[in-house]
Amino acid sequence: MVLLLAGGPARFVGASDEELRARYEGSIKVTARATKRAYEPNEPVPLEIAIENHASQPVYISWEDPRRLGLTVRVKDANGTVVTGGPVPTPPPAPVHWYMERDGRQILVTPVTEIEGGAALEALIPDAMKHYHAYISEGVYYLAPHDLPVIHEVGPLIVREDQSHKLWIDPQSPKTTFHHKVNEVKIEIRKGPPGEVAIDKSGAGAGRPRWAMVFICTLGGAGVVAVVVLLMKRAASRAKG
Repeated sequence: MVLLLAGGPARFVGASDEELRARYEGSIKVTARATKRAYEPNEPVPLEIAIENHASQPVYISWEDPRRLGLTVRVKDANGTVVTGGPVPTPPPAPVHWYMERDGRQILVTPVTEIEGGAALEALIPDAMKHYHAYISEGVYYLAPHDLPVIHEVGPLIVREDQSHKLWIDPQSPKTTFHHKVNEVKIEIRKGPPGEVAIDKSGAGAGRPRWAMVFICTLGGAGVVAVVVLLMKRAASRAKG
């Protein structure tokens, strides 16, 4: 069964960038954060994306599964130089279930996820470094997800009861989309868990393993104890004399 629901009035289709910015820019806040600070080389770098709708009306994002948000990410090194990654593969054709029959013909519809007014949605970019692993070395990097397209005004919504994902739109229907900024995220790529290598600020201890430092400190402590015992013995001998 297919139901058509009234969407928001698409009044601003064809509006200028200034009009769209004035109307929508402050209504959505998109926040990205890494799941940890440092990653091993070639380890996936997931980014958690929080999308907050501060408006009273619902908005929509064009993704079927927010757990796998398809935003591309620009990567810069510690000097601010944009890193060139591998080629982005051509998107596969639309899945078969994106097609439905309407008025006696097959049409392509796209899935949307609704964020109600005053609500928030947690999404995920599974690996922000997916196209960069083979092109980077250890170091600090800044990840800048591209702006998130959010549909603020849309024509009729399609509810497909025959699909696990219920909410869809006809791409040809009138709609107003605004691209919202996403913050930059700082991460580090390095081998080994944090703290495994102790580095002396003077450089003398650079590269020295932690167990070696513990062993040296233990020997030093034992030496101090031995000296103290020797001095006590000498003092006792003089007292007897």
